[in-house]
Amino acid sequence: MTRKVVFPGLSGLFAAEGNLSPGMTHSLSSSPADLMKLKSTIRDTAKRFQHKFLVNSRGSSDFIVGDTPTIADLLAYPDLAQIPQILGIDYVEWPELEELRQWLDRMAKLPYHDDVHRTATKLGKLYQSKL
Repeated sequence: MTRKVVFPGLSGLFAAEGNLSPGMTHSLSSSPADLMKLKSTIRDTAKRFQHKFLVNSRGSSDFIVGDTPTIADLLAYPDLAQIPQILGIDYVEWPELEELRQWLDRMAKLPYHDDVHRTATKLGKLYQSKL
């Protein structure tokens, strides 16, 4: 059985490097090889995001552009947090993504976070139960 996973928005930042492109639909079967390939793509994209936006550009600030969340944080967060959540991927698997995990933790502490992301949590449980 084939699953369709849509990778929106942020993934377009890395399309030139042959990873994901905006609105790309990636066919995902439940085979271990397909899951490993998808995990690798997510890891590589997360590493590039961390390097470009969390390590090199922000200095000692907590968010992408300063000490408070901006539209940049709000636009980047769903792709980096929800897709792995839906697929059951935990960034803890990759120690080199520590800065990204810290940023995700700060974003998750924002007011109303859980209310807004309740649907993604439900989708993740449903999707994982089908694998």
